[in-house]
Amino acid sequence: MEPIALAQAALTLIGPYVAKGAEGIAAELGKKTLSAAGALLKGLRDRWKAEPAAEAALQGYIQDPTRGRETLAMTLAVQLAADPTFRNELERLLQGSSPEVFLNVTAKDADQVTGAEVTEMTGGKMFVELDVQRVKKVESVKIGKLG
Repeated sequence: MEPIALAQAALTLIGPYVAKGAEGIAAELGKKTLSAAGALLKGLRDRWKAEPAAEAALQGYIQDPTRGRETLAMTLAVQLAADPTFRNELERLLQGSSPEVFLNVTAKDADQVTGAEVTEMTGGKMFVELDVQRVKKVESVKIGKLG
């Protein structure tokens, strides 16, 4: 996989952890067993402790994923291109990870809300949280196949 595509895949994997905010990330990293996303995030933090620019890119992404995504993706892609061992480790991690779906829906004064519709998911985890007020019809999850 090309470094930029690999970097984008890595950010997609850690995205749900970053969405939990700094406290949620710290709680996840404190657990004894980590998912692939948690392991990757912890690995990047450990790897970049002595690299201020890379560490700043990661912190920028954690603080504001929308604004920090491009900077972190480019920082990661450059390092992946320069370090084939790192690139191979990340590819193995991504290939071995189970899918994780985190869905949080907030709605107010709506006719209908649909939480998620999965056609097939042969493994992994799915977390759905709905916070709805004054909604006429709520469909939380429709799953074709999961696990």
